[in-house]
Amino acid sequence: MTGPENPDEPAISLAGLPPTARQRRLVFVAGTLLFVVFAILAPFADTRLPEFDVFIPVSVAVMLICYLITSVLLFAQCSIAPSRSFLVLASGYLFAALLVIPHALAFPGAFTATGLIGGGPQTSPWLFFSAHFVFAVVLLSYSRLKDLDCVYALRPSATRSAIQFSVAIAVACACVVTLLATAGKQYLPAIVADSTHSVFVHLVMINGSIFAITAVALAELFIRRRTVLDYWLMLICVALIEEQSLFLLARDRWTLGYYAGRIIWLITSLVVLILLLREIIVLYAFCARSHGLLERERNNKLLNAQAITAAIAHEVRQPLTAIIASGGAALEYLRKTPPEIEKARSAVSKMVKEGHRTGDVFDGIHALFKRGDQKRERIDLNEIVISVLDSLRVELMDHGIAALPRIG
Repeated sequence: MTGPENPDEPAISLAGLPPTARQRRLVFVAGTLLFVVFAILAPFADTRLPEFDVFIPVSVAVMLICYLITSVLLFAQCSIAPSRSFLVLASGYLFAALLVIPHALAFPGAFTATGLIGGGPQTSPWLFFSAHFVFAVVLLSYSRLKDLDCVYALRPSATRSAIQFSVAIAVACACVVTLLATAGKQYLPAIVADSTHSVFVHLVMINGSIFAITAVALAELFIRRRTVLDYWLMLICVALIEEQSLFLLARDRWTLGYYAGRIIWLITSLVVLILLLREIIVLYAFCARSHGLLERERNNKLLNAQAITAAIAHEVRQPLTAIIASGGAALEYLRKTPPEIEKARSAVSKMVKEGHRTGDVFDGIHALFKRGDQKRERIDLNEIVISVLDSLRVELMDHGIAALPRIG
């Protein structure tokens, strides 16, 4: 399936935004470019390069900002369209953002020769690979939870508490992993033998597990792809697989594969963040335009309602004026001595006639909005003119205008 859950409903969040043909081509081109770059760099991955200690704090600072912004965007999208898969993905980005901080602080040579937070030579690599391992698991969980969201949707009333709980879990897990990598460093297998060389067996085990989980996540996302976010996450999976492969081929720090793996992951994450921001801006523009159209439609309806109300009041006021005038005339005829019964009867008959006319006004309004063919009837213009003069007789007399005498 490659379409949204309900194609007839406009998407208001990334959870239901279907990819366009242009976006699919963009992901395909970017993925192809990543493979080409990897094929070019792979044979030279173990080439030794100069050691740039500033590379770690700079790359970590950029990655921290990228992770945090992505996490906030995903949590915001989850508040708009509640989704367990978005909660897991946002929590994974937040966990990775929190973990890169102690990773940079513990990296030997980044700030001090032994790191700022103590620990040991194994602390920084374990924090780095822990973040990537959890992120691979998060990508796989996201792909699996997408179908669960369609069956058991997260209740909007529980969204706020779910987001708070997810943030708390991400922070707690980051603290536990950091504590384990620093205070419990003696219980962890060695990943690096010294500041440059790694323990290849352990590196293979860690990189292999991250590679395998990410490959499964990539396959799951490809099978269940429905939204534009699925395509961007597939690109993230490709970048993560290539990063771990370059680390495995390079084996040691400060090699071409070591630098290239981090740079590929960093650039891909930034590109995906920019694309997500663009899609969110497009959704915001759509919502703002829809809101403007709704406001305009509401104002048009109010104007139409005012015009209809004025028309109804005008149509009803005329027979009511005639009824009041005829009623007053009937009372005057009855007060005379002797009472002018015939004239009073004629006035009362006029009141009855105008009462029926009032009912005809409402019937005409009802027929105006009634669906179906309207029936045509012959009308007597003379009768209409006489009725109008009768209804306006009092107003005409007040203005000194003499009307034709009433017939009948």
